[in-house]
Amino acid sequence: MASFKFYFAAILTLVPACTYAHSNPLPFTGDITSPLGCSPTLCKKGTITTYLTAGGVGIPIYTSTNLVAWKQVGVVFPDGAPWTAPYTGGDNGRLWAPDCKIADGVFRLFYAASTLGSWNPAIFCTRLSDFWVLGSWTNGGRALSSTMVDDFNAIYPNLSLDPVPYLSFGSYWSGIKGPAGTLSWNPDS
Repeated sequence: MASFKFYFAAILTLVPACTYAHSNPLPFTGDITSPLGCSPTLCKKGTITTYLTAGGVGIPIYTSTNLVAWKQVGVVFPDGAPWTAPYTGGDNGRLWAPDCKIADGVFRLFYAASTLGSWNPAIFCTRLSDFWVLGSWTNGGRALSSTMVDDFNAIYPNLSLDPVPYLSFGSYWSGIKGPAGTLSWNPDS
């Protein structure tokens, strides 16, 4: 009984530490309000920081010069993403977990297409040579997909460019897959 009381007291002591929040967070202003959407990514070019999130249809794009005041400037896919229909059931709002990187002056965006709880998700790639020309993203196609027989889930992409380009991805199903060689990335895609 004494050990139970000890562990119970230890857990109660840790709860406040686990729930600590920043005492003076900066407020967001402009087009972004809290909550910001799930699985966001930030990309920076010069003094402009770009925020892409799964918080809306077509992957919304926001920009800021100070990380506080944000302005929505469009979406990655204003006309939808019909190539993802086999994975989203045609719902463009099912594009999520974007990951943006700049390499050789080109913006590359990997994103997942899925429905909640699906065993058939996919990761797609798109690229953009001039970030400030909205609607000019070039579809790079499907990078990979998974099915019920795979031991991984093709979601949450993250492109690493150092030292060699690799795409890591995955979830709680069998962990994160990555630079161990699961997917070498072709910079031309």
